[in-house]
Amino acid sequence: MTTPTDTSEDMDNPFVVFERTIMGTSTPPALRLRDLILHLYRGHGSIDLRALLRDSGDDYRDVTLSMLAYYAKHGEKCPHFVRIAGVIERNSYFF
Repeated sequence: MTTPTDTSEDMDNPFVVFERTIMGTSTPPALRLRDLILHLYRGHGSIDLRALLRDSGDDYRDVTLSMLAYYAKHGEKCPHFVRIAGVIERNSYFF
C-alpha cells in the first residue's frame, strides 16, 4: 500500500516496492522481514539472518538485502520505513 504522497523516487524504496511482501502475509519469511524491521527500528529481538538470506528463497533474500542497503543509507529518515515499523510495532504482542 503506497500513500498519495509517493513519488517516482519511492519506486527505489524497498519499503514501498515490497510493502505487500512485507505486510501482506503471515508466512514465516514475511514474519522474519517484519522482525528485521523492528530490530532496525527499536533494536529489539534477535534476527536469524541465515533464515532470511538462505532459507527463505531468492525473493525474500533480495528483499532483505534491499531493505538493509536502503536502511544503511537512509535510516529512520525514510518515512515509509518509520510508518511500516510503527504499524508492525503496534500490532506486535512482544512490545
